[in-house]
Amino acid sequence: VFIHGLLGSHLDWDPQLKSPELQRYRLITYDLRGHGLSGSADKPFGMADLVSDLATLCDELGIRKATFCGLSVGGLVCQGLWQERPDLFRRLILCDTAPRIGSAEIWAERIAGIEKGGLDSAADNAMARWFTPAFHEDRADELAGYRLMMTRQSLSGYLSTCAALRDTDFSDVLPTVT
Repeated sequence: VFIHGLLGSHLDWDPQLKSPELQRYRLITYDLRGHGLSGSADKPFGMADLVSDLATLCDELGIRKATFCGLSVGGLVCQGLWQERPDLFRRLILCDTAPRIGSAEIWAERIAGIEKGGLDSAADNAMARWFTPAFHEDRADELAGYRLMMTRQSLSGYLSTCAALRDTDFSDVLPTVT
């Protein structure tokens, strides 16, 4: 089960899903609430909601044990799921994440900036951080697609996810992962 990062979607995992080494597995991707094709997030939500969404997805799909791979905020969702439902885990892969990402001040600044400048400003910053100069130069069409995906996401979903990141600290959970 692959869980994407902030401003991402299930499509972020396409290159990995095409890997011949993974073809023998049942591979699951989904869009976090307020991201990708999940629809608009009409009311504010927090990390507990994102964790509950994943637990419900696993239950609905009949997943009893899985390997979970979480990127950034997806890694926090995995840590929260471990706290609530360790019975679901076969393995855990945490990518570019931590038990606490950033500080409350950083997330407050980000939220204020997005409220003022919209998702375009977040997408511009993400493009600069996520993709190398060579990618910008050699794969401009692909880059434009990623940027479009980001700017079409739900503003309220993005802001709620930023608030969830601001409010989440799994420092006490990570040491319990076996």
